[in-house]
Amino acid sequence: YKDNYRDVVVNEKPSQLSIVLEESTEFLNEIELIVKKPTLKREVDRLVFNVEKTALSEGNMMEVLRSTPSVLVLDGAIMVKNSSPTVYINNRKVHLTSTELVELLEGTSASNVKSVEVITNPSAKYDAESGVVLNIVMSKNLVTGYNGSVYSNYTQGVFPKLNHGTSHYFKSEKTDIFLNYSYNDQKIDRVTKEYINYPEEEWNTTLDRNTWSETHSIGFNLDHQINNKNTIALAANALFLPYFKYLTKGETIISSAINNIGYFNSANLARDKKHNLGFDLDYTNKISDKTSLSFNTHYTNYDYFRNQNVNSNYFDTNNAFLLSTNFKTRSDQGTNIFTSQIDYSTSISESSLFEIGVKYSNVKTESGIIHRDIIN
Repeated sequence: YKDNYRDVVVNEKPSQLSIVLEESTEFLNEIELIVKKPTLKREVDRLVFNVEKTALSEGNMMEVLRSTPSVLVLDGAIMVKNSSPTVYINNRKVHLTSTELVELLEGTSASNVKSVEVITNPSAKYDAESGVVLNIVMSKNLVTGYNGSVYSNYTQGVFPKLNHGTSHYFKSEKTDIFLNYSYNDQKIDRVTKEYINYPEEEWNTTLDRNTWSETHSIGFNLDHQINNKNTIALAANALFLPYFKYLTKGETIISSAINNIGYFNSANLARDKKHNLGFDLDYTNKISDKTSLSFNTHYTNYDYFRNQNVNSNYFDTNNAFLLSTNFKTRSDQGTNIFTSQIDYSTSISESSLFEIGVKYSNVKTESGIIHRDIIN
């Protein structure tokens, strides 16, 4: 409203004062919307997809990979050139299974991602069993100081999915610190119908699978510049799954003239607990503008536990009960991975690069399973 000023004289007699305010309207000539699009850069051995401060930064890492050229995500599996790539974050290998990797990427905000590098011709320093590397480069503070964010996502499908997290950056003249935490709570329902035709019978199966899970993901990076030629870095990635419940109910109807079984149903209930902890220590010595020597050591501790109960009931063609089977299993798995490597790199010319390295690996795995049949 427009300003309205009045002089008011106060005396002993009662008085009424009426003020009418007029609206103050402003018209805008135009609105400018500036959008930064992701850029694509092709280098000698890789494709660099820059997504920092673009619309893709509003989602999670998995959504960024779905938009990355040459990367295909189908049913939770990441594929590049019809093979599963080896995933790195800031040039550090992620020692996670495909399922755990999807949980980590879906639970991490893309606001921290600077670019995605699709390396189709990786050098010897990458452990690329499939011959392809996906390197996710995280952004850093460019200005000295602190920068932090808190985010929360809610997705409504058949069941809701919740994702909460926070990220924190701190930069001084010689030290960079990054800390990220995310919590993912979700329930997934999936129904599958299968039809199998044999020469003399037909099987129609319906599977209803429900999954409940809670996941905690923690990422930490510390980079310290000792001097102009020496840099040391410490990184840690942790994935905790304190609650996981998997329930599958199925029914199979058998149409056959030779088989006495009319149909059978089954129920599979599993509960899991696991953690995956990874730690990296890096040291880089820049001998000259063209030559560098780097050292990396890595340690992974993985622990997995599952309790499972499976029950099946069989009926004949007249719906009469035939038999029932019921068993329980308990499985445990523990893995410790230790690696160390030294890499030497020097530039011979503008188009030539010489690299050589040595690596040591030690993997220790222990696993066990207990099976028990239950007689009704």
